[in-house]
Amino acid sequence: MRYLQLFFLSMMAIALSAQSTVTFTEHLQQVEAGKGRVILLQDEEITRLVNNTPLKSKTVEQPANHHNATTAKKKATQEKPHAGISTPKTQDTKYSGTRVRHKARGFRIQVYAGTGSSDAKRQAKMMESRVRKAFPELSIYCHFKSPRWICRVGDFATREEAEHYLSLIRKQKISVEASIVPDTVLLVE
Repeated sequence: MRYLQLFFLSMMAIALSAQSTVTFTEHLQQVEAGKGRVILLQDEEITRLVNNTPLKSKTVEQPANHHNATTAKKKATQEKPHAGISTPKTQDTKYSGTRVRHKARGFRIQVYAGTGSSDAKRQAKMMESRVRKAFPELSIYCHFKSPRWICRVGDFATREEAEHYLSLIRKQKISVEASIVPDTVLLVE
């Protein structure tokens, strides 16, 4: 009986100490020297459910250098800023934190759409690197959307912003099939 009481008291102590610490997702994202870095890209509702916390707001915090929705393998060293919907002339090159972005209806430029083959995947990744080299300030989303590989560029609030970059992409002959498509985008507040 005495062991049961000690066990119960120790479990309560652990539970109370766990409540005063950081949440599970915050613990995952802590940066420690000599270790990798975890970047969570998920809906606030999922974060709330995982951490068992009340819902705060419907915003998504993204890393400043988020260029690819499927690949979050970036080093914790000096990071390039993400310009979101800004043009290169308004880009803040000294920014290296996180920016709060929210989901909204907007536009992206589709620079590649292939089949579901491994060759199409390779071509989509090549297109991603070509666009990143020419326009490092733009977000790039290269992913498999059944039944094809798709590579889209940018988070534009208006069609005019997308048309500006579309003309630059066509002028540099990066993609002959580039076109503006409506999409759910991540806009900087």
